[in-house]
Amino acid sequence: MRTAIVFLFAWCIAPTAWSADRVWLIGGGPDVFRSRAQIELNTLWAKRVIEGLPGERDLSIWFDDGDDPIPDVSEWQAAGESLATLQPLARVMDSHWVNGLVYRNHRIPRVDGSTRANLLSQALSKEVEQLHADDSVWLLFNGHGGRGPDLNNTLELWDRTSLHVNQLADLLDQAPTQSRLRFLFTQCYSGAFAALARPGTQRCGFMAEASDRKAEGCSAAIGEEDFEDYSTHFFAALSGRSRDGSPLSRNPDQDNDGVVTPLEAHYHTLVTASSTDIPLATSEVLLAEWQPWYLPLAAFLSDGFQTLYGDLARELMVGAGIQDKSAIALRRIALKAQHKELEKRRMLSLLEGEVRTLRESMKEQLLRRWPEVAHPYTHAFQRFLVRDIESAQAFILDHPDYFRLVKLQAELRDLELRLLDLERTITRLDKIDHLLHLDRVLVLMRALGSENLERRYDNLLQCENEPF
Repeated sequence: MRTAIVFLFAWCIAPTAWSADRVWLIGGGPDVFRSRAQIELNTLWAKRVIEGLPGERDLSIWFDDGDDPIPDVSEWQAAGESLATLQPLARVMDSHWVNGLVYRNHRIPRVDGSTRANLLSQALSKEVEQLHADDSVWLLFNGHGGRGPDLNNTLELWDRTSLHVNQLADLLDQAPTQSRLRFLFTQCYSGAFAALARPGTQRCGFMAEASDRKAEGCSAAIGEEDFEDYSTHFFAALSGRSRDGSPLSRNPDQDNDGVVTPLEAHYHTLVTASSTDIPLATSEVLLAEWQPWYLPLAAFLSDGFQTLYGDLARELMVGAGIQDKSAIALRRIALKAQHKELEKRRMLSLLEGEVRTLRESMKEQLLRRWPEVAHPYTHAFQRFLVRDIESAQAFILDHPDYFRLVKLQAELRDLELRLLDLERTITRLDKIDHLLHLDRVLVLMRALGSENLERRYDNLLQCENEPF
């Protein structure tokens, strides 16, 4: 039997002795410009952790253009401030922020094929046809997602093709009903893929974000120490170590039984990830979508902190230095005010305007002396690079406004990083509210929900909590 990993919503109707695990690991982007190094590194990270887990699994990998040797990944490292990197010219021509970008072929070993939609669909269909009733599968996706009508969101695949939720659901419906399918989707708008967990199937899984929200994890930068996306923390919890090999900041093994399950890894990520994501498990989607008319009363019937969701919320509150739930709203108001002020400064203040004014003035003077610069990809521009590039960059470096331009561009970049940091901090407060809401809904569902609802929730929970 093969091993396949598919993070799908699982409705475990009865205990089953699963005979094998298959792992279907899919990664990349729609083209070389958006297939960024972080996606490749996350795919390699997932592969490394999976291969290091106890037990045997049959791992299949699809990435970008498969074995085609042409460039399919973009990687970025900050260009040095030197004439050799053309950074002075790049700054004046408004390209310094992409200078240092390299396009190359992916470094995923032993790829099974391309993620082009028609090819991937054919490959997955063959995999599904080989499944037996007692097989267990994981589907892992690291890449981009798009929004579709009526939450029929998409996986954005190679060659600018796509696979909709409904299309993937139809494909997976060909599997034996008794086989277990689990999934992990880390792309933007991934929450819509909760629809794969149809009632009556053995499906469950995890999504990095809601169906209407973008997710982190698509940078061309290669500094893994700065990654805060879902894959980073989820697989760190499963492996027991951070990406750099250092110990984890907390113990993800909630029940201390010596095994970290996918659900425990999900809880760990909710607490530890400092990103703009609010991840979801399929059991949590079921709770969130339960909206009886009396649900608002739950806030008055419960003071929270009655379930594991409450425990996780409290852990986040302690980490944020918040003593009482009433302080969450006040903290959020203060942070959003700071964010609004920084955003206003970036968009409307003299900072961005002065950067533009300085750069355009220097560019005008540069083009007056070397008009060929305005026409890249031409023979005239080639002559400029051979004959005049040193003189042109010396002119830029000697310009009285150049180092002020460098300083202001750095301030603008710092402002963007501060905005991201504030957004991440606000999201941590949103996660507390999210967890407290799940805490109240779960208490109410246990007390007043239908027997069928409770059974569906418990089946999903059991599926999510089975070891990887």
